[in-house]
Amino acid sequence: MNIVNQMKTINIKLLRLLFVLLCVGIQSLQAVPEPALKSGDRIVFFGDSITTLGAGPEGYVSLVVAAMTLRCPWMEVDCLANAGLPGDTAPGGLRRLQTSVLDQKPTVVTLCFGMNDARAAPYDDQTYATYMAGMSNLVAALKAARVRAVLITSSPVDSLRAKSWFKTEADARACNVMLARMAEGLKALATRENLAFCDVFTPMLEIQERAQKADPAFTLAPDGIHPNALGNALMARGILKGLQITNAPASLMIDAANGAFKADQCEVSNLLVTTGAVSFTRTDRAFPVFLPAQAESLSPYVPLQEEMNPYRFTVKGLKPDCNWRLCVSGTNVGTFTSAQLAAGTNLALLAGPWRDLAEYVDRLTAAQQRLGVSNISFPQRMKGWMPNEAKPEMQALLNRVEVIIREREAARKAVPHTVGKWIWVLTRQ
Repeated sequence: MNIVNQMKTINIKLLRLLFVLLCVGIQSLQAVPEPALKSGDRIVFFGDSITTLGAGPEGYVSLVVAAMTLRCPWMEVDCLANAGLPGDTAPGGLRRLQTSVLDQKPTVVTLCFGMNDARAAPYDDQTYATYMAGMSNLVAALKAARVRAVLITSSPVDSLRAKSWFKTEADARACNVMLARMAEGLKALATRENLAFCDVFTPMLEIQERAQKADPAFTLAPDGIHPNALGNALMARGILKGLQITNAPASLMIDAANGAFKADQCEVSNLLVTTGAVSFTRTDRAFPVFLPAQAESLSPYVPLQEEMNPYRFTVKGLKPDCNWRLCVSGTNVGTFTSAQLAAGTNLALLAGPWRDLAEYVDRLTAAQQRLGVSNISFPQRMKGWMPNEAKPEMQALLNRVEVIIREREAARKAVPHTVGKWIWVLTRQ
């Protein structure tokens, strides 16, 4: 083969290689979803009664919104009125999408349906097909409105406690089989449409089954359907992962031997180290989130606190075999050994201004979410029988409520920017 033919052969091979690499690159780009949330987004949580109840003080919606507030205070996301409706299904959600969701002008909508879809007929293929058609149509409608969808699987049934919802325990277990199939279908839909996907069903069912083997009294849903505080905490965990809100709260490591420190998501000033004390001023930029007290019972099955709240404080180089008392802005946090401080301590569960802040934001968020639920559901309940003469007054009331919601939304987002500068004092005992 002469040199010209050799060069032609090499060029053809290079072109083929470049074509393959280009195709692989395009597929890789298509497989990577857009960031789930970005500053300036306006989000609506859409679903059934699980979403409605998620607006409570320990509900998954309130926990997620509070986590966005505390963990990412620099991300300006408006959380609009909760659009959950008890008894709703995916096809039902499509029928009210405009009035309950799109009229709020969101940029992101979470879709959490499935429980009522599966409970209606947990055995046949038509149940699955109807649900998937409903979810696909919701995604298409949101896409047409230039709104990004986030797909969330349903929570599982507790078959040991679902007697009021199903004829037999076997029917309740069959519902979980259908919900598992729906979760797989939803994952495939998210992949096809390049959407954020949050699987809460699979880890919740796995934890529920493991925990009930050890203790049959354990439950994530006391009535068999609606999650309790533990269930909502696990839902929030899965949704925050799906929304890519996984950055840790502030942490600090001090080397007392040479007066150096390493700070993450916080600023430190006025560091003073003596043989008997370490003091400094610290300004946090990311905070621990509120978790219900019962969440500690999940520790044998999932490290929820360490995953969601690794608020670590470490001090190395202290005089060994001593006890040290930590006070933060006048609050006695606790007493620790030199070894404990050197290993690092998670302060999230301990008393301190960070816990007061997390509980305050949770209450603020829950109050706003409940008001939002009422603002959506009230017109729906009044529709059809409200006298025409009263409609102007009702609309004026709804307009006023919307103003209050916006004011509370602004107050929620402002909280982390006005606090977080605390004086820390570690004293040898």
